[in-house]
Amino acid sequence: MINFLSSTSKNLIKIGYAPIRTSNNNLIDENTEELCFYKQKGAVINIVIIINTYRVINFAEKYNALTRLISSKFVKGSKILSLGIAAGDENAAAFTSIEPFTPDADIMKIHWAVDIKNKNMIFQKEAPTELDGIEKILRSYDNPSSVGSSNDQNIPPVSIQPIISYGLIIINFIIFIIMTLDGGSTNTATLIKYGALSGSEVLKGEWYRLFSCMFIHIGIIHLLSNMLWLYILGRKCEKYYGHIKFIMAYIISGVCGSLASLLFSGEVVSAGASGAIMGLTGSAIVYTAMNNTLMEGLDFYTFVLISVINIGFGFVYAGIDNFGHIGGFIGGIIIGLIISLQNKRKVLKK
Repeated sequence: MINFLSSTSKNLIKIGYAPIRTSNNNLIDENTEELCFYKQKGAVINIVIIINTYRVINFAEKYNALTRLISSKFVKGSKILSLGIAAGDENAAAFTSIEPFTPDADIMKIHWAVDIKNKNMIFQKEAPTELDGIEKILRSYDNPSSVGSSNDQNIPPVSIQPIISYGLIIINFIIFIIMTLDGGSTNTATLIKYGALSGSEVLKGEWYRLFSCMFIHIGIIHLLSNMLWLYILGRKCEKYYGHIKFIMAYIISGVCGSLASLLFSGEVVSAGASGAIMGLTGSAIVYTAMNNTLMEGLDFYTFVLISVINIGFGFVYAGIDNFGHIGGFIGGIIIGLIISLQNKRKVLKK
């Protein structure tokens, strides 16, 4: 039980829920009776109350008392959604039938139960069975059979390490070093030799440049700035999307950026991972919006701000292939939409 409470608490915090201290939940141990969290979403305040049914006999009474107490802390008239989760053994299921679900109540109460022993979830009749990705957090504990692979969760599975992101960074540095030793990364002939994007070369049939240009950088500042953003954004996206979806998002966004650059920038030799990185930002905007979640503390508005700043710099400073940025960004939005819709379909099938 301690492991369940600790894991659930950490994952709720990851998706933006703040813990609320009560008399019994300063620390999580064998005596913990409840855990309480809240998150404000526009005009609605979500409250999550987890009751340890091994320690609390009258868990319905406990839940109602905590809901009243926490609700009183917010401005009068606020729309409150209170999710109660009774966690323990099969006896916790009784929590879902103590009262009917009333969607139009001032305080909308949703009752779920988690039978940890039998790895089962029980829901209040006619109540929502999905809320902010919390159902996947609960199902993912100890890998119960009712949930799919960890890559489909709105929280990053512990086992997902951003090895693809690190690999991409290493490859970019290796290619940059080789180019530096073979004529210099700012030398046009060297750039063409190693696969930079050039309209005239592409028209000769060298379509591979739409891909290869993503791994070439013009000067050390160009390389370091892109790799910093890849380190920041790539690791987050890979943890949430999984390895396969992440690399697909990266490559497709990069190719979209190359195509946009080819179509609108004219006969300009260009290179860099920025189109792919802008695509990751675009995909993160869609993913956080559609799943109502955070990516390790970064929300929808943060990713929008990052995008506006990066595209804005492209209009202000000369030498930046902003068409590549915009193309990659649009490609990333499409990929983010596909990933989010695919995840939702998988959840609905369960």
